[in-house]
Amino acid sequence: MSIAAATPFKPFHDASELVDRPAELRRRMRQDGYLFFPRLLQVESVERLRLDILRILRRYGLLDEDAPLEKGVYKGGDPPGREALLQFHLEINKLESFEALAREPALMEVMSRLIDGHVHVHTRKICRVKYPFDPYDIVLPHQDFWYIRGAHDTYSAWLPLMEMDDQVGGLAAARGSHTLGPLPHQVAERSRFAGISDETAEGLDWRRSSFQQGGALIFHSLTAHQGLLNRSPYIRLSMDCRYQREGTAMQASHSRPHFES
Repeated sequence: MSIAAATPFKPFHDASELVDRPAELRRRMRQDGYLFFPRLLQVESVERLRLDILRILRRYGLLDEDAPLEKGVYKGGDPPGREALLQFHLEINKLESFEALAREPALMEVMSRLIDGHVHVHTRKICRVKYPFDPYDIVLPHQDFWYIRGAHDTYSAWLPLMEMDDQVGGLAAARGSHTLGPLPHQVAERSRFAGISDETAEGLDWRRSSFQQGGALIFHSLTAHQGLLNRSPYIRLSMDCRYQREGTAMQASHSRPHFES
C-alpha cells in the first residue's frame, strides 16, 4: 500500500522566507531534510516546458484528442509500453526548455546557498509522466541515495510542471528521515520501483502540500519520499533535477541523460 496516501498529512514547512538567509536555509535542511517553496521558478518557463512535453505526448497518441492540448487529458486505456516510453523520454531529454528549467536562476541561487560552494548540476534529469490510476508506476517510499549513490549530500529538486491538488497527487516527503542514514530497499510486487519497508515508512513524519506551477521541493538524498496516486483525468508531469558540490563523489551514470547509455 501507499503509506503516505493512507496517512493524514501535515503540511510542508514553507521555506520562502529563508531564500536570502543562507545559514538558516542550511539549518532548515539539516533539521527537516527538505525545503518547500510554493513559488520559486518563473511560471512562464514551467508552462513552456509543460506544453513542449504535451506536444510530444500528443504525437505518441497519449492525449484525448477531443480536449485542448493545454489540459493534458489522458486518452484512457493502458499506459504505453516500454518501447514508446523510451522513445518519448529521449525526445523530452533534448528539449531546450527541459535543460533550461534545471538551471533557472532562482533555483541555482538556492542551490548555491544550500551547498555553500560551486554547484554541479547532474546531466541526468528525469521527466516524470504519471498516468491516472496507475499504481504500478507509483514510486514507493524510498531514498534517492539508493538509486543515485555518490555523495550523501546530493540534493534533488522535484519540480511540479502543473498545479497538483489531492486528486492529481504529487510528492510526499518524511520530515527528518534523512537522519536515519541509508536504509535497506527492496522491490515490491506492487511496483516496479524499490522502496523501504512498510514498517519503517509507517513510523515516519509524512508531509505533503498542494503544488503550484513554479513551486519546488528540494530534499536531501537520504530523505524518504514517495509519489502519490494520480486520481485525476490528467497526465501528471513533474521533473527531477539533482545537484551537489563540485568535486564530490558522483555515480558515473548521472553524467549521462536519462535512458541514454
